[in-house]
Amino acid sequence: MKVELSVSVTGAVRNSGKYFVSPTSSVVDAIASAGGMLSELSTGGGSGGGGGIPADQTRVRVVRDGRTIVLNFRPDDIAPEVLLLPAQSGDWIHVPNQARSRVRDELQFWGSIIVFVANIAAIIVLIGR
Repeated sequence: MKVELSVSVTGAVRNSGKYFVSPTSSVVDAIASAGGMLSELSTGGGSGGGGGIPADQTRVRVVRDGRTIVLNFRPDDIAPEVLLLPAQSGDWIHVPNQARSRVRDELQFWGSIIVFVANIAAIIVLIGR
C-alpha cells in the first residue's frame, strides 16, 4: 500500500490543483508537482487564474492546521529551512501573483504596438519588392 500526502497548490503556478506527494516531499516539491511558479518569462497563462502574471516568490503562503506560514522563495533570499520545510497532508500552498505596475503595463502595451507596426511595415516593404 502506497502512502501519499494530499496537498493543494493554487495561485501563480502552471497547474493549480490537488496533488498527492510522497511523505518525504517538501513544500518546494509540492510546488514543483504543480509545474512550478510562473516567472517573468512565462508564456503560458497557467490554470491558477494568474493569466500569466508572474509569481510573487516573497509571499508564498502555506495554510496548515488553520495557521498561515509566509515563506520567501526568492532565490537570493531563500533560507535552507524554507527549502527543506516538509509538506504535510492537508496543506494548502498558495503562490500569489506579483503586484502589477501601471507603468510596466503601459510600456509592455506600447512596446507591443511598436513591434506590430514595425512588422506590418516590413511586410509592406517585402511585398513591394
